[in-house]
Amino acid sequence: MKNFMFFPLAALFFILFVLLLKSEDKRDFQVHFQGASFIEGMKIINKRNGHESWVLTAKRADIDEHHNTAHLEDMEMTIKEKGLLLHAESGIYDLTDKTLTITSTVTADNKSYSLITDNVTLNSSTHNIASAGNVKINGKTFTIEGTGMEITNRKQNVRILKDVTATFNNN
Repeated sequence: MKNFMFFPLAALFFILFVLLLKSEDKRDFQVHFQGASFIEGMKIINKRNGHESWVLTAKRADIDEHHNTAHLEDMEMTIKEKGLLLHAESGIYDLTDKTLTITSTVTADNKSYSLITDNVTLNSSTHNIASAGNVKINGKTFTIEGTGMEITNRKQNVRILKDVTATFNNN
């Protein structure tokens, strides 16, 4: 008798579960965190004028208790319009103001140059990049080293702030 009631109840619960999932598809997807949480395989896509501006991926993102920041591990960022691939071991992404602070050595490469710096802050709203650490830029015919860097993306200006040395090769 017990088995007779179990199967119809199990089937009813299964049908209700499927209907609940189907109704969830129609709603906007929202993630609600309880306490400190983490995401494995995180990907953030930033779009400007309908096109992907940059894509940030991390193997792991630890979300703080207040849901304001994500501590990222083994991260890559592709800045599509610049053809730039950036890699770092760790960083912090502020989910509120969309600022990325990379707290480990940063390497960035494109077809024309490579950049290595101790740390960097990228501000999505102003499109500016800054570093207080050591900076080295290697191009095909030049090397520039110094301390501190500011990049104003809108004007395409790069400034090395102090202790600048530059070497130019004619090869």
